[in-house]
Amino acid sequence: MPSELTNKTSAPRNDSFLSRNSNKLLIAGLVFFFIPTALRTYFVMPFPGSQDLEVISLAYYLEKTLIYSRLIGMALLAGPITIGILHPRLIKKILFTFLIIAMGSFYYVFDFEFTAEKFFPEPENLAFEQSDANQVPLENLIIGVKYGGEAKAYPLNYLAYHHKIQDTVGGLPVLITYCIMCRSGRVFSPILDDEHHTFRVVGANHYNAIFEDQKTGSWWYQATGEAVVGKLKGALLEELDYEQLTLAAWVEQQPETYIMQPDSIYSEAYEARKEF
Repeated sequence: MPSELTNKTSAPRNDSFLSRNSNKLLIAGLVFFFIPTALRTYFVMPFPGSQDLEVISLAYYLEKTLIYSRLIGMALLAGPITIGILHPRLIKKILFTFLIIAMGSFYYVFDFEFTAEKFFPEPENLAFEQSDANQVPLENLIIGVKYGGEAKAYPLNYLAYHHKIQDTVGGLPVLITYCIMCRSGRVFSPILDDEHHTFRVVGANHYNAIFEDQKTGSWWYQATGEAVVGKLKGALLEELDYEQLTLAAWVEQQPETYIMQPDSIYSEAYEARKEF
C-alpha cells in the first residue's frame, strides 16, 4: 500500500543575519547601553563599598566614553527592537515598547536627576549682608576669607549642601569648598596658567568630593586641590588663606565683613545640615 503524502505549507524562514542573531544583539546592546552608566554612577557615588575602590581612572574613562557606549548600544538594539515592535504577538510588542521607555527613563534619571550636580547645586542667588542685616546665627561655623581689603564669611551648613561656592573676594576669584564626607574645608584659587577655571561637582572617591573643571574636564580632589585624572593630572590648585571659626568670632575680627545669606530655595537643605 503506497504511503500517503501530506502536503504541508510552512511559513517562509527568514535566515537573515539579524533574525539569526537577534538575541545576541539584544544582550550586547543592553550591556553597552546600561552597564557603563551604572558602573560610572556606582564608582563616584557613596554606595556601599564604592568609596574603598581604586577606580577613579576607570570612572573617568567611563564618564568620558558614555556617549560612545550608548551609541553602540542603541545601534545593536535597533534591529532587535524593530523586530520586536513589528512582531505579530502583542506580548512582544508590549515588552519592546517597555524597553524603549526604560531606556529613555534610565538616560533621564542617570544624566539629569541622579547626579552629584543635582544633589549639590550651585547657589542660584548668592547674596551677602553686613552684620546689621545679617540673618545667619552668630554661633554658626563659617569659613572666612579676606583679600584686598574685603572680608567674606561662608556658613558651613550652606557649604555642606553646595560643596563649593565660586565667588570673588576683593577682586580675587575664589573657590570655597567643603566636603561633608571628610568634613574638610578648603579655599583655592581657580586660576591656572592665567586661566580662570569653573568647576562642577562630579561625585566622591575615597570619601572626598571630586570636582571637574569645565575647560579640560580634569577631575580634582577637594581635600588636596590636586588633579588626579585628565589633561591636567598632577596639577595643583593654589590654596588660599582662610579661617574656620564661629561667625561671632569672625565678626569680632572683621567687623566690616560681608556674610553669605541663606538662599530661600534651599532653606530645608540648610536646616538639615545645621550641625555644621
